[in-house]
Amino acid sequence: MSAVEQYDNGWVYPAEEAANSTVQQRALGLAANGGDGTFGSFDAERVAKVQSIVRPILSAKGVSVADGLTPESLATNRFLDASIALP
Repeated sequence: MSAVEQYDNGWVYPAEEAANSTVQQRALGLAANGGDGTFGSFDAERVAKVQSIVRPILSAKGVSVADGLTPESLATNRFLDASIALP
């Protein structure tokens, strides 16, 4: 809501809509703590699953994907503050 006010470009984002968005994101599992309890943390198994889905799509489009990419080479939790979590 603060960004909408600061940009002041005609877009409206009422507090009620923001609150509902938060409820819906939690209910749908779009915003959640990672398996380690930290908000925003990556799970290597999930990253690998995304890789397995995306690689063939990219290849079919002619995009070259480097061999040997691992979940750990694509995502890191190194910079996350483990004390930040959703209640």
